[in-house]
Amino acid sequence: MKIFEIEVAHGERVTDTAVKNGTLDRTKFKSDNFRVIKDAESKDGLYFCAAKIDGTRKNTNATEVPLLVFDIDDSPRSDVQITISMLKQKGLEFLLYTTASYNPEKIDPITNQFKYKCRLVMPLETPIKGSQYSEVMRYVASEFKIKFDPAANKVSQPFFYPTVKESNKHHAKCVGQEGSAFVIDKDLLETLKEDYSKKKTGHVAHRMPQLPFVFK
Repeated sequence: MKIFEIEVAHGERVTDTAVKNGTLDRTKFKSDNFRVIKDAESKDGLYFCAAKIDGTRKNTNATEVPLLVFDIDDSPRSDVQITISMLKQKGLEFLLYTTASYNPEKIDPITNQFKYKCRLVMPLETPIKGSQYSEVMRYVASEFKIKFDPAANKVSQPFFYPTVKESNKHHAKCVGQEGSAFVIDKDLLETLKEDYSKKKTGHVAHRMPQLPFVFK
């Protein structure tokens, strides 16, 4: 499945939980088409979710999840470049765009590198259930060295369309490639389910089995 062919929930403002399902607007992901807001202005506005949702925006109303969306906060440039390189090497389709909080002048005092605030979008070949989203996110993140905000891995989490502050509008970026959707096979889902059960009972495996991925 291609990112811009997938239907997911959309809303006009986060304060309004009413959503409609539809495809992502490709034009809004072009760097020169980012929504520009004033530095002190709220970034609330048009958003999308990783899932199709029936009714209002809440986890239990998610009918299927065709996307993985990672919020990457304050990651050094080298870490983000490693992730991009791995995705390109596997021929996977993805979009990565800077968010409104991105500040091109913010440097990590330890690594002396620019810090990125960005969002990574990946399509799934076959949608997963809402109950599987969190564990699949963690697994894919570990495989592609994605350092994401764990607070933003709820299946009904709203993600703003590309937005940039007026003072940074010349630094808005969106990169990606067309390619294969990520395939989650049944064996992997079963392993994740078992691992989650062990966590709930306090019996956690020391290392999750490294199952083979399938790429189409």
